[in-house]
Amino acid sequence: MRRFGGMFAGLLACISIIGIAPAHAAGVVFAVDAYAGKAKILHRFHGRVDGKSPFSQLTNIGSTLYGTTWKGGGGGCGGDGCGTVFSVDRITHAEKVLYAFTGGKDGGNPQAGLIKSGSILYGTATSYGAGHGVVFAFDLKSGRERVVHAFNYTDGDGPFGKLLLANGVLFGTTAGGGASGEGVVFSLDPATGAESVVYSFGGGGDGTSPLGSLIGLSGTLYGTTSLGGSKNRGTVFGVSLATGAETYRYSFRGADGAYPGSAGLTYFDGLLFGTTDDGGAFDSGIVFTVDPASGNESVLYSFGSKEADGLIPNGNLVQFGGNLYGTTLGGGSNDWGTVFSITPAGDETVLYSFTFTTHGITAGLRKVHSRFYGTASE
Repeated sequence: MRRFGGMFAGLLACISIIGIAPAHAAGVVFAVDAYAGKAKILHRFHGRVDGKSPFSQLTNIGSTLYGTTWKGGGGGCGGDGCGTVFSVDRITHAEKVLYAFTGGKDGGNPQAGLIKSGSILYGTATSYGAGHGVVFAFDLKSGRERVVHAFNYTDGDGPFGKLLLANGVLFGTTAGGGASGEGVVFSLDPATGAESVVYSFGGGGDGTSPLGSLIGLSGTLYGTTSLGGSKNRGTVFGVSLATGAETYRYSFRGADGAYPGSAGLTYFDGLLFGTTDDGGAFDSGIVFTVDPASGNESVLYSFGSKEADGLIPNGNLVQFGGNLYGTTLGGGSNDWGTVFSITPAGDETVLYSFTFTTHGITAGLRKVHSRFYGTASE
């Protein structure tokens, strides 16, 4: 599998696998029953009108799901649209475009999901603004979008991952920019817009191009880089909030996983869980664990070990009923990807196999009651 450097590393790697979708294949919002494994399409996107290519993990508030699309919503950004903030009612399935990006100072091409604080949804747009992406706020009451911070390359370039809100401060990553141009971990005061670079990646052993979201544990921010490390196959890293130093690093070597991509980490039962979209025993990706106390990494499951178990896991894992659930980009009974479950002992089960009408890059699942909700980009 060919790998790409720079801020679009994970996204382009996935697109290189599945190809560019035809114009009408604009993506869907879907639901999968956690027990029966039955799927339902809640909304089919149509492109310029209501959005195109949703890559974001959904956010649930009441009976409404919120997310972003990479394109669509208008005629800017080369005619494909600059992306949207949208909502879908879980009961009626009605979809609304809440905001359409223009590709100007407001940013464009949002990749990540949204987080809620009060009546505000915070998110990132990977490009435009001052040329290097923005952190934005969308007010659910007024329907207005405002730019909280516009990146200028020295403080970051291309925010891809979902933001983390802790103690009133936003934390995130950018895939490029910083002192060496290899990405940063940043903090941002949502009230004042003051942004600080917590850590700037050097592009060597410490990793490069962090695409996933962060998780905070005991004063340390943990995340992954899509490239870099001792073998240039990505890393798991920890950065101290107190000192800004990288206090933990694990470099993937291949058999233990390679190229974490845009999936972040999940904390469950004292361990950090994540996925890589390559490597493992069958070069089809893995689910891995990292013990934050000891720093040890273990392969929990290597995809490709049995027929139709899924290939190339992508998107964040979510915990439910003592197991973890996630998605794969390929494999399954239809070879269009899967929703899978995995036990803490490493036993994997395919809950649902995507079809031609419900496939593409996914950004992880959102559990609401006994259903998983997600987006597929095609």
